[in-house]
Amino acid sequence: SNNGVDNIREIREEVTYRPTEGKYKVYIIDEVHMLSIGAFNAFLKTLEEPVKDTIIILSSSKKEMILPTILSRCIEIKVNDSNENATLSDEEKTYLLENLLSIFKGNNLNNVNISKKLVKDRNKVENYVVFIMKFLSDVLIYKESNLDITFNKDKNNYKNYVKEVNKLVTKHKLKKIIDKMLNINLMINYNVNASLAFLSLFMYIEEDIECKK
Repeated sequence: SNNGVDNIREIREEVTYRPTEGKYKVYIIDEVHMLSIGAFNAFLKTLEEPVKDTIIILSSSKKEMILPTILSRCIEIKVNDSNENATLSDEEKTYLLENLLSIFKGNNLNNVNISKKLVKDRNKVENYVVFIMKFLSDVLIYKESNLDITFNKDKNNYKNYVKEVNKLVTKHKLKKIIDKMLNINLMINYNVNASLAFLSLFMYIEEDIECKK
């Protein structure tokens, strides 16, 4: 949460070097709306020309305070909803996990019905998106780490679903699906038909699974 131009310039210089230890270099700038105008401007070129193997995450609780020129160069992902009534129940999470597993197995019989059901409560659409993103990310983490990692509050046999999906999709295909999910999140934020967005995701998963077979 530092708003100085010098700090941003330091980051800007560091990102030009490739990672020496891990596969990626990851920078997280918390409460990015606190940056000064000068700091924003100093950071703009880095966002315009992202460096390979570098991930920059800008976190903010006040999106309206971020310059439009910065926002236009980012993919927005909403990761929290303060509306307690919009949180997902264990039953809803299990429903999602069951159907995601079914889709990864190539069962497309209920895709339309699932897509429609997920948008019945508009207040929960973003929660579904975030949950799916988290699940896909956990599968990728599990696949890349090859470890029996312990998931927080492992209810609904969450870890078992991660392991099952891990068996059904290659790492390359999974990364493509996550990229697709990021685009769908962006589409929903721009008020695109959410049901069609979910259906697009499910069909895309099946295409990748077919490719794998």
